[in-house]
Formats: sequence, C-alpha cells, structure tokens
Amino acid sequence: MLIEDTRLSKTQLEAERKLNRDLKTEKTNFYSRRNELEELFLKCVDETRKDIERRRAVTFARNSNLNGTLHKTSSKFDDSLESAVKNEQFTASDKRKVLELLLSNENVLLFLYEKLFPRAVTTNTLIS
Repeated sequence: MLIEDTRLSKTQLEAERKLNRDLKTEKTNFYSRRNELEELFLKCVDETRKDIERRRAVTFARNSNLNGTLHKTSSKFDDSLESAVKNEQFTASDKRKVLELLLSNENVLLFLYEKLFPRAVTTNTLIS
C-alpha cells in the first residue's frame, strides 16, 4: 500500500511539474507576444508620424512656391517641422490610420481572436 501511494504521489508530482512548466511557458509566450504587439503599435504610430511630416513638407513646399521664397526659408522649415511633428496632436484621420495599420497585421488579428474566443482550457489540455 505504501509503495502504491508513493507511485501515485510521484505521478501526481510529475504531472504538477509538467503543468507548472507549461504555465510558465505560456506566461513567457504571453509577455513576448505582448512586446511584439507594442513594437508593432509603435511602428504604426511612427509610420503615421512620417505621413504627417510628408503632408507638412508638401504643404510648405506649395506655400513656398506660391510665395517664391522656397530657397530662402528652407532652413526655417527644417527647424519648425521637427518641433511641430514632435508636438503634433494626431487628427482623427491620423488615429484611424494607426488603427488601420495595426489591424491589417495578421498577428494582431489572431491575438484579438484568441482573446475574444478563448479555447476551453482543461487540465487534460494542459497536461498533454
């Protein structure tokens, strides 16, 4: 009887260890994936910020060409553009652009799908 109890507790112990390893792996994967999503979001924001820079450069060039002073004010533009983009408040269309870029990524969609429709997790799923 004692030998049987020892075998049973060893089996239970191994099962618990495996479950613990699986949970730790899942946690690590979660944080890794979260960091990937954060990086992707920052890339989307950066790309939108570059679009803002391009829009401002085109607008400035058009205005300068109309005034005939493009070559006189180009250094002023470089300084003002740099500070303007850093302090830029994204417009509603800029925010939509960030979301469109973010949601066009397959990994983001998969992540959202998994969060919206989680699988039923049972101990059998975790142990196997």
